[in-house]
Amino acid sequence: MKKLFTVLLLSFSLSSFSQADLTRIEELENDITNLQNDIRFLKSENSENKNINLRLEKFRRQYFNGVGIQITGVIISCIGTGILVSSLENYTAGAVIGGLGGVIAFGGSITIITSHNKLKREQKE
Repeated sequence: MKKLFTVLLLSFSLSSFSQADLTRIEELENDITNLQNDIRFLKSENSENKNINLRLEKFRRQYFNGVGIQITGVIISCIGTGILVSSLENYTAGAVIGGLGGVIAFGGSITIITSHNKLKREQKE
């Protein structure tokens, strides 16, 4: 009786162990299949992929244009502040140049912020 119980106990444990292994193997096979499908999709000349790349390129271009505008505005503002501080005779010119630089820098910031609209997914109607 003791031997029979031991044999039954071993057979149940071995069958549950092999069942878990089979389930895990099936899960891994499904994962591999899903990854292969994803790779095929990414390699395909899909219009959605081209659209994503185009939107990323537009975003990058507008973002770096905004950074360039912002840096230019800061430099102009620094020049205007330098003129403002260095001579009292050109007070108005320095204030105008400094203000203009601030407005240009602000415009660059707005360009950077609006560049993120290029990343939004286009709505299909």
